[in-house]
Amino acid sequence: MAGENLIKNGRFEKKSSPPSNWWNSSIIQPPYWPDPWEAIYTSSGGNPQSGGFDYLSAAFAKHEKNCPAVDLGQEFQPNGGIKQTIETKRGNSYRLVFDHGPNVWQNCVGKPNDFTVRIRDEKSGEVIESHHFDAGFTPDPPVPSWHRDAKLQFTAESGATTVEFHGNDSFSCQAGITDVRVFETGKGSDSGEHGKNEKDCEQKLAECRRELEECRKSKQREIDDAYAEGRRDAWKDAWKRYGINKN
Repeated sequence: MAGENLIKNGRFEKKSSPPSNWWNSSIIQPPYWPDPWEAIYTSSGGNPQSGGFDYLSAAFAKHEKNCPAVDLGQEFQPNGGIKQTIETKRGNSYRLVFDHGPNVWQNCVGKPNDFTVRIRDEKSGEVIESHHFDAGFTPDPPVPSWHRDAKLQFTAESGATTVEFHGNDSFSCQAGITDVRVFETGKGSDSGEHGKNEKDCEQKLAECRRELEECRKSKQREIDDAYAEGRRDAWKDAWKRYGINKN
């Protein structure tokens, strides 16, 4: 796919090697954080860091590209996950592409691994697109199995758009996510030819305003001249009435 990947660190690389094959986002230390991703926490039971994600090392994830991954919803909390805000252009279209697979923890065997992707306009906070994905049931034994290149198309509504991966309900063990990419796929109505037409309209509107102002000034001069002429005629009538000779 042509074009620049707008997602940064879509394979969840970290600044330093982790102390173990996995950890969750509520206890993760800054050197091991996969910047610039942010956790999606959902306060629950007095814990402000409920939700979030489990980080999986490349050795644990066993992806064919040998990259790390995340499991959505650490400790299997509903709606936990991970997100990143990217630069976009209003009206342009984009395609999100990523790999996903069922959670490979032993206690997830036989359980579903569904999740939701939401595309949110950062300026308004409104969700632009939302789609449910199913990574399938965790097999026994829980061997990693990756589904390649899941896709979601969206149109940006401002200059900043947030890509969100949410784990679903507590009955789901949540899916693994990695190799996240976003590509621009088309120019929209707010750029290109539309932008040129909009500028032309603004110029024409400014020209109309100038012409209107000139017309207003011209009419005002006519009114002023007529008023002055009327005053002169009135004085002449008065002089004539009272026999005043003004030569």
